[in-house]
Amino acid sequence: MFFLIFVIFLSSRIVINEFLYDAIGDEPEGEWIELYNTSSTPVDISGWRIEWGGSSFGGDYTFTIESGTVPAFGYFLIENTEDATPVKADYIPSDWIKGIQNGGNDAVGIRIAKPIFSVSDIIGSTFTVNGTTYTVIDTVIYGGETNSKYQLPDDDDNPCPDSEIAPDAPPGYSLSRKYDGYDTDNSYNDFIITVPSPKNSFYSGEKIKEIVVYPNPFNLSKYNSVNILPPEDMVSTLNLKIKIYTLKGDLIRELDNGEWDGKDRYGRRVSPGVYIIFYKTERGKARGKVTVIR
Repeated sequence: MFFLIFVIFLSSRIVINEFLYDAIGDEPEGEWIELYNTSSTPVDISGWRIEWGGSSFGGDYTFTIESGTVPAFGYFLIENTEDATPVKADYIPSDWIKGIQNGGNDAVGIRIAKPIFSVSDIIGSTFTVNGTTYTVIDTVIYGGETNSKYQLPDDDDNPCPDSEIAPDAPPGYSLSRKYDGYDTDNSYNDFIITVPSPKNSFYSGEKIKEIVVYPNPFNLSKYNSVNILPPEDMVSTLNLKIKIYTLKGDLIRELDNGEWDGKDRYGRRVSPGVYIIFYKTERGKARGKVTVIR
């Protein structure tokens, strides 16, 4: 068993470890990708390319990592914008324009590839873009059953069968490997739907910071407003931005202070339910939720 796991980890040093493609709020602004280094040495991923698609990979659905290093047995967090998660991004691509494909009736996929400088660099299948040849490092196929006309390829350019497709995550949830770095080259075996837990290259096991919301539940018939308080080490009003979302991912309100009157951006009272709150200042990011009742 140990030998099998060792071989699996060794076969691909960098893997797509977790990613969120159907984000809360706007897309692609809320999307992110977490990479993981399965080896004991840092890996320079400058010039590497991430692609996604439905009928095929690439085209406008891609970006290049201009610079970055994934620590040994560590993470590397790529975000579309700095507000995508409460965690500081390691890299924000300027050329990430199109959103990652949402799953549906047909399978879709995402992959990472690196430039080839010598024969020894070749790991998976190869392709050429603008004169540069790349080798595929890791591929994740997810969503519904494949459309036989547009069957996406795996790492070795073989059509991915239906039995190896990872599930389709609902809005606000991510696809994550069962264990960090676990890779059998079978997306169905490797990935599960989970609550997002993005980690960057500085991750050392700490949890994402949580805000305090009081009163919570927020009774609209009893209280005029609710207070949104940051963790003690984040108390600051400099560059304060608070965003409130529904569970379906709709942005309903943006605040520049820690008080919410229970109204949306149009001045209407919100409906009862659970709302997600993202809190950001120059000292960091945190998140929380509030239950609204009447």
